[in-house]
Amino acid sequence: MGKSIVPLEGEYMQEKAREWESRVFQQVCVVGQQEATAYLGSLDEALLTQRPSGWVVVGFRERTLVTRFGEVRIQRRLYRDGRGVYHFLLDEYLGQNAHQAATPEMQAMCTMLCGAMSFRKAANFLEQWLVGLLSHSTCWRLLQRTGQVAATSAAEEVEAVFTRGEVFAQGGERHIERLYMEADGVYVRLQRQPQTHLELQSAIAYEGLERLPGTREAYRLREKQVYCHVGDRISFWEGVSLAWGHKWDLRCVREVIVGGDGASWIRTGAEVFSGATWQLDGFHLARACRQALGAQPGRALYQALRTGQADNIQAYLQQVPRQEGNKPNAPPVGWKRLLKRNGAWIGVCGRVSRWMKHAGWAVWKATRHNCWPRG
Repeated sequence: MGKSIVPLEGEYMQEKAREWESRVFQQVCVVGQQEATAYLGSLDEALLTQRPSGWVVVGFRERTLVTRFGEVRIQRRLYRDGRGVYHFLLDEYLGQNAHQAATPEMQAMCTMLCGAMSFRKAANFLEQWLVGLLSHSTCWRLLQRTGQVAATSAAEEVEAVFTRGEVFAQGGERHIERLYMEADGVYVRLQRQPQTHLELQSAIAYEGLERLPGTREAYRLREKQVYCHVGDRISFWEGVSLAWGHKWDLRCVREVIVGGDGASWIRTGAEVFSGATWQLDGFHLARACRQALGAQPGRALYQALRTGQADNIQAYLQQVPRQEGNKPNAPPVGWKRLLKRNGAWIGVCGRVSRWMKHAGWAVWKATRHNCWPRG
């Protein structure tokens, strides 16, 4: 502030003036609370005229709702139906859960924040940027309720589609011929639970790669979808099928490429989708090659596998060190176990002894036909 400007006093003093935005926001929230009270009161009156036959008003009950513009206290009617069951028609009409102060909109905002930060940070964010006050424990409870509703909805849809044979309520509208999938799991620690760890299973699906504009060579997945799964209410791949079915018309998909680290539950995905092929994902395949031959030869073997160069594959395998007495040296334990688990036993005597069926042959076939998208 220039020296020629005379400081003001009272309401316009500099300290208060710089807080004008917060002060106006508080005033707007007060008006919003009044408008909400009036609107919900009118809605309760309108519902009275449309109440079901036989429902009797037995009185009024007060309730406090936590909204983005603060707490709103309302009076709504309590009804008793013909069977003696009590109802708050206004709460049912709005989808407001019993014994929950946060409105559905506040619950959605809280769930989104809790997915990006801790419960305490989410509560602090809501307190600083909104008037709706929620404790970190309340944020945790709201997230649990949201998860329970989502799990129940998914279980009901699985029952409808896979047991009763019903069609998707909202089927996918994208029509493609090839779909790529990858799955993996990560163990997370649990608190105050009988078990100490829980595996969070996840999968992604995409239609291929597209190059990003610019001079540097970079790509991104096209139409990527993510699915996370925990618990045993539904199977992992049933949940995946439902998630993909809401985006893509799976009846049009002619080829599905399923990739992963070779775990048995991931390989099962190749049996779920029609026309599916299983193959070891690029990361684990490259690591196995590096463990077998070293950095440079391993990279060359990896490229040969990806492009289906049979002669080069056999030549690189001849480079695996031998033990004394001209006995072939077994590959490193992790590499050997990985290949066994995926059905591929690669000989180290200068030839490929055999590619067993299931995943090992699928790797060979998929790489031979270059199924994974390449830049």
